[in-house]
Amino acid sequence: MAAPPRHLSNIQILRGIAAVMVLIYHIGNEFGDRGFPGSFPDVGAGSAGVDIFFVISGFIMVHSTAAAFGRPGAPGLFLARRAVRLVPLYWLVTTVFVAVTLIGAGRNGVTAETARWFAASYAFLFYPHGDGGDFPLYAQGWTLNFEMFFYACFTAVLPLRRGVALWALVAGFALLVTSGLVLSLPWPIDRWANTNIVEFILGLALAEAYGRGIRIGAAPALLLALAGFATFALTIGSVDDWLPYRGFVWGPPALAVVAAAALYRPRRAGPLRHAFEALGDASYALYLVHYAYFVALAAVVGRFITVADVPAPLYGAACFFGAIALAFATYRYVERPMTRGLNRAFGLVRRWQALTEGRTARD
Repeated sequence: MAAPPRHLSNIQILRGIAAVMVLIYHIGNEFGDRGFPGSFPDVGAGSAGVDIFFVISGFIMVHSTAAAFGRPGAPGLFLARRAVRLVPLYWLVTTVFVAVTLIGAGRNGVTAETARWFAASYAFLFYPHGDGGDFPLYAQGWTLNFEMFFYACFTAVLPLRRGVALWALVAGFALLVTSGLVLSLPWPIDRWANTNIVEFILGLALAEAYGRGIRIGAAPALLLALAGFATFALTIGSVDDWLPYRGFVWGPPALAVVAAAALYRPRRAGPLRHAFEALGDASYALYLVHYAYFVALAAVVGRFITVADVPAPLYGAACFFGAIALAFATYRYVERPMTRGLNRAFGLVRRWQALTEGRTARD
């Protein structure tokens, strides 16, 4: 497979950074959940990795389909390609947690309500369940629920001309978010009317700017990135006040960070860049498997010693480096072979290239 252009490899690197941000944030949660004495450094801003992911999603979706708008067969092929990318690994991890839940239930089995929750988890749908929440069984999947919602909406407008499609998408999302803010919408519509959708819209806008040839130098890119990360750090302390408006508060700094990566052209590649690109390749696996790894690590350690009695630096290092190692192994031996095999079996790459051949980004 040909290497991506270096200015787009920046996005791949940023994916890796965003996944590590989420990893560190969840390590902080893990320390609290396991009862470690003292306090873990405040890493709440690491959760902004999700906001960066949403902006990237909007950007890549428009950039990668630039020549597909209005083409017969494009909607189904686009959705198939995205499903092959996201679904197999998530279903695999979800199945592991279903099995663990069933084993834990023992002879009592599971209720019909729990079975419906399992089904909703596989279908990328939110579903209210016993603990008062509506996250999937494997909680990391909540972001993928939104991703699949984005994909479904994007698929619906692909038959249209590019300009019409994007304006229709922006108008529809703006109406949905506004309705969620000013109206009392019924569930599950209110769940989809989340301000995180704003971040997807920002990604669409960035892709348009990129498609029009807008580029920036190293200094502006550095300033944008620093401003974005500084905003995450400075606003995390008041998160409880603005959480319902997350897309408006963390969307702009997430856009700044992604714009710095997308619009800047690096002059040369080196070993460090290649290492970060590899981390970006494994970013989806890292996002999905790190929590499962935490659960397994605590279970194994707990057989010999109370987890909170392990020296905190040692346990933190085991969480961090173990999760990254597992992510690389998962990507190499599970995710990549599954994705390549399914793409090959259904001819998705070849069919997509044939579909878009000869089209330009502005057609």
